[in-house]
Amino acid sequence: MTIRCTLWMAKLGFLSLIACAVHAQAKTTEDAGQAYEYLSVTELNQRLTDNQLTSVELVNYLNNRIQALDKEGPHLKAVLELNPQALADAALRDGERASGNVRSPLHGIPILIKDNINTADQMQTSAGSLAMVGVPAAQDAFVIEQLRDAGAIILGKANMSEWAGMRDSGAPRGWSGRGGQGLNPHVLSAGTCGSSSGSAAGLAAGFAPISVGTETNGSIICPSAANGVVGFKPSLGLVSRSGVIPITRRQDTPGPMARTVYDVALLLNQLAGTDPTDPPTADAPQGTDYTSALTTEALQGKRIGVVLDEGQRFSGTFPLLPPVIRTLDRSQCDLGNGMVHDLSPQFCAALKTVQGNGATLVPVTLSLPDISNYFQVMMAGMKLELQAYLNTRSGLPIATIDHLIDFNEQNPVQENYGQRMLEQINAQTLNEEEINALWQPIQVSFKNMIDTQFRDHTLDAMVADLDGIAQPSTAIAGYPIITVPTGVEQSGEPTSILFIGSMWGDAGLLGFAYAYEQASLELVHPIFRP
Repeated sequence: MTIRCTLWMAKLGFLSLIACAVHAQAKTTEDAGQAYEYLSVTELNQRLTDNQLTSVELVNYLNNRIQALDKEGPHLKAVLELNPQALADAALRDGERASGNVRSPLHGIPILIKDNINTADQMQTSAGSLAMVGVPAAQDAFVIEQLRDAGAIILGKANMSEWAGMRDSGAPRGWSGRGGQGLNPHVLSAGTCGSSSGSAAGLAAGFAPISVGTETNGSIICPSAANGVVGFKPSLGLVSRSGVIPITRRQDTPGPMARTVYDVALLLNQLAGTDPTDPPTADAPQGTDYTSALTTEALQGKRIGVVLDEGQRFSGTFPLLPPVIRTLDRSQCDLGNGMVHDLSPQFCAALKTVQGNGATLVPVTLSLPDISNYFQVMMAGMKLELQAYLNTRSGLPIATIDHLIDFNEQNPVQENYGQRMLEQINAQTLNEEEINALWQPIQVSFKNMIDTQFRDHTLDAMVADLDGIAQPSTAIAGYPIITVPTGVEQSGEPTSILFIGSMWGDAGLLGFAYAYEQASLELVHPIFRP
């Protein structure tokens, strides 16, 4: 039974509309006798193995939930389009399972894909831009090939900040011309952050058990934290970038997103791999089972640096970070051994959990290096790399960045956001050699800043609140970082803790995050507050 709540909006009001949408989904679940939206991959696999569920039934169930909450109800706008081949793919995976052919733990599991990752099917790959809607990509991205080989089912494309936040600094995070403004399922009036906003919001809302996002600087970590899910940005080069609409390969990487650390590790097992068309992947560890590092004892005897916010922040106009880091209420947090600091209650509690699981906490401070050339390097890199990507696509309304700017001028979006950043990108004149000459000292300085803390304090990892320096510094260095939920504020907005590692320390970092997660169990499902 489907209740079309939108018909009642004028009569019931917005609050009742939300309640109606949730009731509609609950009624659907009641009729089906099962609730699958928040089951983990392991739990879904058990039901598939025990013949209590088929992949076809699961895809249908999630499609109905997306219809009830994304296209109707609160209109989360987390999903741009559903894959019309998903049910046929699910039937094939069910047939393989029945014949004893289970390809991987992701066999028959639906997954949402960020809209800047090529899929050679009936869906668009558009980076949220109407200018990119036309003939679909001719070839799957390397990570999509990996997922299809593993038996995963591409459920749909997730909304995102248009051009990964690089259209105009005035456009809000989570907005795209193609998908509109995505909403946070925990608090609808709160931000989703970006640019993997739909990937994170869709997970939180129970639209899929796993998703893939991409990050240049904050685009996995920030939306995962804002929407209360687990997001992992791997070491640069661990996961292939081939077939991903670029900002710059100096920082770009796909990464796994899920509601649990274990599911993130399962997904990373399938995403990682050597891609001949992306040379840095040859330097990455090969054949690692990232679930093998997941133990509740991982923090025992470890030295964990605590990044203290000393007020240093990247510029508020920096386009890939939230314009304003959310300021949480702070109070004195006594961690023992003379460590007393003003911290948010959630971060304080998280640190005590880390400490209570056998880790020694060490206060550290990160001093921001010179970033005066950083944005210019990023824009110049995007000009060259985006044009190279456009050269691989045919049948689109545009073929160059000039065409893109003209298209946007001739087809203004309803919200009337501009495209100043695209214009700035197009105005760049640096060549590859000049970009590298500016980039190398920037990256080296950020690597040295982090490496110095690890070396001087003999650290195994660092942790931070979602601040204005630890996350972007880690992204520029190319090091791994994961965010794990720590609960919610009184407003209902999620909070999180960041775990930061050194290069190729991905497996160990996942272990630390898992140990914290299992000790805290702070994942909270959304209730769609206004």
